[in-house]
Amino acid sequence: MKNVFSISTLLLSFTLSTVSFGQCPTLVWSDEFDGSSLDLTKWEPQIGDGCAEGICGWGNNELQYYKAENAIVSNGTLKIVAKKERVRNKAYTSARLRTKNLANFTFGRFEARIKLVNGQGFWPAFWMLSANEPYGGWPESGEIDIMEGLGQHVNEVFGTIHYGDPYPANQFQGTDFKLYDNTFDQEFHVFAVEWEQNVIRWYVDDVLYQTKTSSDVSPYNWPFDANNQMYLLLNLAVGGNLPGSPDGSTSFPSQMEIDYVRVYDGGFNPSISGDRLVPYQASGEIYSINNAPQGSSYAWSLPVGASITSGTGSSSITVDWGDTGGDVICNVSTNCTTKQYKINVKVEPDFTYDFSFENFDQAANININEVTGSLTEVNNPDPSGINTSVLNAQYIRNNQEQFDIISYSTTAIDNASLYSEGMNKFYMDILTEAPIGTEIIIQLENSSVASPSNYPAGRHSRYIGKVTQNGSWERIAFDFLDQPDASTDPSTVDQIIVLFAPNTLTGDTYYWDNFDGYKADNGSMGIGSSDGRVGNSSRTLEESPIDNKDFSIAVFPNPANDYLKLNIDSEYEGIINLEIINFNGQVVKALTLKTSAGYSQYEISLDKLPAGIYYIKETSMNQNFSQKLIKN
Repeated sequence: MKNVFSISTLLLSFTLSTVSFGQCPTLVWSDEFDGSSLDLTKWEPQIGDGCAEGICGWGNNELQYYKAENAIVSNGTLKIVAKKERVRNKAYTSARLRTKNLANFTFGRFEARIKLVNGQGFWPAFWMLSANEPYGGWPESGEIDIMEGLGQHVNEVFGTIHYGDPYPANQFQGTDFKLYDNTFDQEFHVFAVEWEQNVIRWYVDDVLYQTKTSSDVSPYNWPFDANNQMYLLLNLAVGGNLPGSPDGSTSFPSQMEIDYVRVYDGGFNPSISGDRLVPYQASGEIYSINNAPQGSSYAWSLPVGASITSGTGSSSITVDWGDTGGDVICNVSTNCTTKQYKINVKVEPDFTYDFSFENFDQAANININEVTGSLTEVNNPDPSGINTSVLNAQYIRNNQEQFDIISYSTTAIDNASLYSEGMNKFYMDILTEAPIGTEIIIQLENSSVASPSNYPAGRHSRYIGKVTQNGSWERIAFDFLDQPDASTDPSTVDQIIVLFAPNTLTGDTYYWDNFDGYKADNGSMGIGSSDGRVGNSSRTLEESPIDNKDFSIAVFPNPANDYLKLNIDSEYEGIINLEIINFNGQVVKALTLKTSAGYSQYEISLDKLPAGIYYIKETSMNQNFSQKLIKN
């Protein structure tokens, strides 16, 4: 690809032409942060609380005052530091940097290697806005969020586009990327987008996880075209609509650390793609190396228990999984580079039917509160295949409602964390002519907190399913999406919201039935708080701290660094066996503790364990104890 760019005293403007397949990428702009201060020829620090720009709180009710001094360059990295200090009427300070009118871009690959921040109320971001606003102000000329994170959810980041009409008719689309075996504050990760004329692709560590095209935003204008010059931003917000406010657990000062920011022309390097969360013993899963030139070589390797059924030595393989996950690795040699590409895959537990929320044949476990579309009980329009029942629901979506809802009250969810931690799962039968890929969201709420005007308050968790076929019934499994308000007590969830095609103005008809809850089979391995299996021995990881008259265990600190303390209170003398199990279900540490009657305290070394998420499981006293542990 050829660069076409103009240079003046104050402005670099890059317009990068159409991708030439197999051409090696060319670095056209970068900051490696190798100096001792911020390069002001590349970055402009923004100052204040947004009021001077007419968007007090920076348009998001943020709580910080931005200062140039909070952007520190040292030891080869940029640190954006959030502090608890009062400036004017703000209780916190941080930094926000932009390249506007120093370097504007049209098309290319934009990437940064960043270590994120841990703590309630932090909102780190690497993103793009329009410099020349060819279609008007925000969001008409677009916004590309390359990466947004939430300090309280440090295993998850988001990639999003904003577009559409002026607020409040603005539109957005995006998705998240989760780490299953680590958190984004523990080490650096590369966040990137590739922007072309009619497509944007999102990556984390060269894993392709989302693609948006001009057709996805129809009937709205796709503002990300050749007329648009966009600039880069880096910032660490404190508080705001998305993360909520800091609390007593939030540590100050805290920092977002950036190793580099780089911009390449469109001769893009390869990437890897495929499902990162797969069903128990899934078969036919496809993993691919994208954008590699002809003549490239591929060497694939899989974790134990998985097998390649076709494609060995090619750019795309088909994989059958067992009951454990791990890394799918491909060593790729091209005319540009030799590099290893890796995608971490988690295998779900084997879910079995537990009960039905609503199947129109038996008494329901949910009751209707509110419907913004049209919901009726009808005869099955196609009693065949997976659904031969007589009755089901017909739902006609209200095309005047951007977030059209069916609201139910329920007493059937005693502990919503069983769903968010992967021990339980929602399923639903769907028949529709809505487009393939249409999203359906299930949202769990505390009705005494959540209201239409205070999102995300009271929303414990969300789950996503997608339409994959038209014209016949299909069974849709709903995967955990996110926790809009993680502070919501999981025992207080008493409301279920179902959203067909949220964030659209469509009017499709959906027939649905057998809205069921499933639970993890204790004999299978899964992610999160489900089961872990090593060899032929299964580990039931249902997170259930013990606290009864005979026996109790307390685990602290959590998150932990190099050590962990266990307080054990027992009425009996005896031996306790504990296992620390990683997210692949492997026992990484086994402990045998001799306890006396009464109170005992133990200190356990964790310095040999890599950072990540683990579970502590008691295996000897049949006390049904397991506890999630985060190792920093």
